[in-house]
Amino acid sequence: MPKLAHRPLACLSIRSWHIPRSTARFSARVQELDANELESSRSPSYVGQVHEILQSHGLLKINLKFPDESSSYLTQLISALSTSHGHGVPITHSSSRGWFWEVRPQSTAASASKSETSPPQNAPARSETSESFPWHTDCSYEESPPRFFALQVLHADACGGGTLSVMELSRLLPLLSATARKYLSRAEYRIAVPPEFIKKDDQRSIIGSLLTNPDDGLRFREDIITPLTPSAGQAFEELKSMLRSPEARSSTIPLSPEVLPSGSIVLVENRRWLHARNEVRDPMRHLRRVRWDARPFAETIPGYVASRYYPNQIGEIIKNRYQVVGKLGFGATSTVWLARDMEYRRYVTLKIFIKSTSLGQQLDDELNIYKRIGGTSQSHPGHKYVRSQIHRCLVHPPLWESVLAFLHRNPIRRLPTPVLVVVLHRLFLALDYLHTKCKIIHTDIRADNIMFSIADDSVFSDFEENELQDPSPKGVRWKVNLHFPGT
Repeated sequence: MPKLAHRPLACLSIRSWHIPRSTARFSARVQELDANELESSRSPSYVGQVHEILQSHGLLKINLKFPDESSSYLTQLISALSTSHGHGVPITHSSSRGWFWEVRPQSTAASASKSETSPPQNAPARSETSESFPWHTDCSYEESPPRFFALQVLHADACGGGTLSVMELSRLLPLLSATARKYLSRAEYRIAVPPEFIKKDDQRSIIGSLLTNPDDGLRFREDIITPLTPSAGQAFEELKSMLRSPEARSSTIPLSPEVLPSGSIVLVENRRWLHARNEVRDPMRHLRRVRWDARPFAETIPGYVASRYYPNQIGEIIKNRYQVVGKLGFGATSTVWLARDMEYRRYVTLKIFIKSTSLGQQLDDELNIYKRIGGTSQSHPGHKYVRSQIHRCLVHPPLWESVLAFLHRNPIRRLPTPVLVVVLHRLFLALDYLHTKCKIIHTDIRADNIMFSIADDSVFSDFEENELQDPSPKGVRWKVNLHFPGT
């Protein structure tokens, strides 16, 4: 048997496959398509089918009917999805590796040697070992994780291991308590970037949420996530318990090597399906992965409708005065941008609200609060610690990071006493000013809502330079009119 000559002798006797009972549901729960020729990847009707299945189910198996060791089919398919259906292009895996990642085990000795002699970004990844890889979403450590990833099986595990399993999240996330969903949706988690996936030396972790709209799902990889508050920790424990529940097991589809043989491809919507892998037994097992359509994680928030958001572009000039420099953040009702005020030659923050009739009262309330603050006496010592310098479009002076972010950058996870004294003193002055002079009660005082001011504008110049070199992901541009309240 020439085909088996390169396989370890221990594998030769494992030829009778056991198919888990749940794989009998495979055809009902996972859509399949055949690719009879390479040109299928460019056929408008075929590519349209792929797009529709990914939109509706988020999981698709493709059976290649021709040899394709170079992954030309996958390359052309993703290009066609980008051109015809608005998918983002593939994204790199690290500072030294490109679009495609070779998923195959390294020997223990080779992995150890590589870890000792190579820079961190060239360290072996979890997928490059033979160890099992528990439930996770792909690239959960990135601000903008890929919406999709694909795995092409070049050589299936011939020894009964290396089974890829997927878990449907739409049935599971509603099982979480309201309290858990609340805290999982907050940016109260530190997510470490594995050394082999570091793209920038100064970004070894991010602070973010784990949960988006329940219809869109989750980002999760237990070994790199650290809750930053007790409430976030409790929510995280509930999430982990849920993933071990009987309901989770019933939502799992094991894709054994018989189901995903050599020459097959599986495409997965990353936020709607978790995936895992058991121990690899065949050292020749070889898959090839590609990821595409990166999108900011927190923009898939409850009620997110892209057409309601104004699609700023870097360099765009608004109201013949404010030139957009980069994106600072976003939420359910607005996006926030750093811009240059070309009239006064300074940096400002633009808060641009979504277009929504139901938001009218909320916008009026916020604008009226700022008007009340602006119309009171400025002699109170707390006045300068409250944002009040606004223009027609909620234009604010830019601020630095929050107290929460500063807290978690400190290795001891505490605010130094001198900093704490200053923060509390200014916070109490600001609250006294709001209460006594403005007759306003702030109902959401949290560490991530208390921001530091900036003494040196050079940080904005650095931010602007970084945005030009590596801009934040943007949505598709559409024609809208930008309305400034009060004009």
